[in-house]
Amino acid sequence: MPKDEEMLPNSICPYAMAKLAGEHYMRVFARVYGVETVVLRYFNVFGPYQDPTSHYSDVLAIFCRKMLAGEQPTI
Repeated sequence: MPKDEEMLPNSICPYAMAKLAGEHYMRVFARVYGVETVVLRYFNVFGPYQDPTSHYSDVLAIFCRKMLAGEQPTI
């Protein structure tokens, strides 16, 4: 810590590695077939069915839960 954009991926999380593999597939298709590709990395995506009590909840759900409980969200 802290991390920056220049660091190489070094995850032990299967989910993160699957996403990275998808990015590599996109690069290969771009090189081999000339297909224009775009990779988007979404962080803190939220929606109506998200579990705000989960350890994997995004920051928006945590902030809303705290504010609804009359607490101050910590940034």
